[in-house]
Parts: sequence; structure tokens; C-alpha cells
Amino acid sequence: MLSANHQYTEEGFCEGTFSKSDMVWELRKVCEKFVNVQFGQKIRLNEYHKHVISEQQHRELHYELTQVIQKTQLHKELALQNLNHFQHIVGPDIDLQAVPYLRISRPDIKEDNIGLHRDTFYGNTAYELSCIVPLEDFVEGAAVNVMPKSQNLGPLDFERLDHDTITKGSKQNQIGFLYATKEIDDLDRSKLYAPLMKVGDYLMFSLCMIHGQEKNTSGNTRWSIDFRFRNSFSPLNVNLKDNYYTNLVSSAASKLADQYYARNPLEVAEFKSSANRNKLGSA
Repeated sequence: MLSANHQYTEEGFCEGTFSKSDMVWELRKVCEKFVNVQFGQKIRLNEYHKHVISEQQHRELHYELTQVIQKTQLHKELALQNLNHFQHIVGPDIDLQAVPYLRISRPDIKEDNIGLHRDTFYGNTAYELSCIVPLEDFVEGAAVNVMPKSQNLGPLDFERLDHDTITKGSKQNQIGFLYATKEIDDLDRSKLYAPLMKVGDYLMFSLCMIHGQEKNTSGNTRWSIDFRFRNSFSPLNVNLKDNYYTNLVSSAASKLADQYYARNPLEVAEFKSSANRNKLGSA
């Protein structure tokens, strides 16, 4: 089996199992408790679709539960407990997406998914990565796809499609749904790979990789979280929102330098200006 570094460099993604998965199980418990209270009975997460009675009920539950998940910051604890898995890919200085996204994909509901895309379509960079963490075992037809080696593809033609109901800044937009998607033309879907991950596993990939799901064709609801991370010194798109990332961990060299420049702020101006020129232009 390829090492994480080798697999990531060659394929554009890597997959593995966390050394410590207790935070994943805590996240799952948070979801189970919330859903059980909402429905007034104990239900299995993968059978959620059998109990939700309307799109409005689902949208409100998804939004409210996402807020709960984000407030727990358990994704940060998960990353801290498994630093070696992240540092193998991006190095010792890591920034983490401030809040994770919760994904609930019901069977045969296309609107629960974003489709196949590159996140670089939407203002992120190839220096950033996403980490997908299942809260229920993925089964055939429910797993998230990634296209191996798609980092080697050049510019892709796509069609912009404005969403009928999702608007910029709406509740659904706030929890990770797009108000305008970009559908890739002439995509060879036979090259897609959908790992059947179990609770405690992860999938990491560059945001330039083609990935996603068009529709869950299984009989189970898919539950997962995902969050982005990057090397703290990698360039960002200038249009990225402030506070999108928060520092997770810093190397000894970075900590010492931060202490020094806090006491010698006049020396920061010149290289800070230089660093800004390394930022990527507008999307």
C-alpha cells in the first residue's frame, strides 16, 4: 500500500484510519442525540430519510445541527489528536477551517449533494486540502467520489447553473451549499473512485481534485463532516473570507519568530508587503 505522502503526490488524495477516533464517535453521538430529540424516538442515522417528513423539516434540522456541530469544535480536537496524519502532508505549521460542514445525503435526493466539482472553481487553491470524515460507514452508492490524478488535468469547461432556491448568504449557503454550481462538461465518470470508508477513517485531497457526489443511489442516508486545512504559509485567494482558517499548531521556528516580531514590529512591514505579493489573484 502506498504511503500517505506517495499516494497524495501521485493520486491527489490519500486515505487512512485515524490513530485516535474517539472524537469521531463523539461527533456521531452529538448527531444521534439531536436527531432523537427532534423525532422523539431513537433512530439510526442511516435510516434518517425514513423519518423526516418534509424538505422544510430537513433543511431546518440540517442547519440547526450544523450550528451545534460547529460550536463543539470537535473537529479541532480530532485534528489535534491525530496531528501526524495531517503533518505528513502539509508540514508542522497547520491552519484549520474554523468551522466544519455537516453533510447529510439522503437516498435519491440530488439536492442533498453539490455534484462533481473542483473547489478551485469557487475561490480556493490547490495548496488547501479537504478532510472527509464519515459518521456512518459508507456503503456502495453512498460514498463520496474523487477522481485520481485529476490534479494533472488542465482547465476544464463547465456550465454555470444558478440554484432555484439557494441564495447567497441563505441558511443553506451558510452550511456549505452553493447558490451557483459549475457543472463540468464531458466528464469521464468511469475514472471516479469512491472509497467505502468506515467510522474512524478519513479521505484527504487537494481542493484542485475533481470530487463530490451527484446523487446517493444507496438505501442509506450518508452522514459525514468535512473540513479544510493547509500549511500556514501557503498562499490563499485574496477573496477568501477573513477568519476562514484558524491556526491549529505552529512549529518551534514559527513560535520563536512570532515572539520576536511581536517585540520588533517595525521589521515586519517589508516582508509582510512581499508576502502579500504571493497571494493569488481574484477568482
